[in-house]
Amino acid sequence: MHKNKIPRAQQKPTPEAEIQEMRWSVLARTVMDFTFGTLWWIKESLWKELLTSRYDLHSTRYSHPGLSLRRIPVTDLYSQIPILHGRSKRGSVAVSGLSSEYPNRITHFGTLIAPAPVHEALPWMGPARIEKNTIKPRLLGTEQTQLEAFVRRRGLT
Repeated sequence: MHKNKIPRAQQKPTPEAEIQEMRWSVLARTVMDFTFGTLWWIKESLWKELLTSRYDLHSTRYSHPGLSLRRIPVTDLYSQIPILHGRSKRGSVAVSGLSSEYPNRITHFGTLIAPAPVHEALPWMGPARIEKNTIKPRLLGTEQTQLEAFVRRRGLT
């Protein structure tokens, strides 16, 4: 959640704000694909907020890869996307080709997981802090199989 964002339960939005929120919700539901196996770039500031006790709060990286575990369509801007954090240390799901600079680099997912709100992928309350990985938008065959096996082993289905 952005630091200046008032929790939803405490807000009394104006009619214009309600219309704006409704439009962003429609966009999130109909255009954006947050489904299982999609790949994202998550800004470090968001990872630090989501994983406060388990994350390097001194990290100066711009972003880290994220891997969606969401199996059902989003309903609104407050829907949560369970996202696995990607890193270079070995993990359960190995994925390559996430960036054009390092096409052979393997990124591992499975150590850290956090729920990220859909509105973080839209420039609704501020700049988007979740961006679609345009180089590799989703897992491929073997990678998808690894993810399915990981989810079953961890009981995340």
